[in-house]
Amino acid sequence: MITIQQTVDIPASRRLTIDVPQEVPTGTTSVVLIFPSAESGTAVRPSPTFPPFPTLEELKAEAARKAAERQAYFNATGKDPLVELRDSMNSMPFAGIDGVEYQRKMRDEWPD
Repeated sequence: MITIQQTVDIPASRRLTIDVPQEVPTGTTSVVLIFPSAESGTAVRPSPTFPPFPTLEELKAEAARKAAERQAYFNATGKDPLVELRDSMNSMPFAGIDGVEYQRKMRDEWPD
């Protein structure tokens, strides 16, 4: 998609001619024109802009920061967060039960 934004003066005849850049392919297309009202004070809104993607160096720095935080947590508690998550699963109702065994137990509660 190609976006063209241009400020124009509308003549009394109210006729506009649009010169399309050569980069735009020929053929059938859809054109959207927006005419904000000057009386309403509606300003022309620019196209949304997105923040640039982080650079590889920024991503590496973020990964190093997160790894340092995990290591600091491990040093403070002596436990890996994933090990803590695994250990917390032991308090679940199906802890220590084989998955298939648990499923059969649940099905046994259904009326025939």
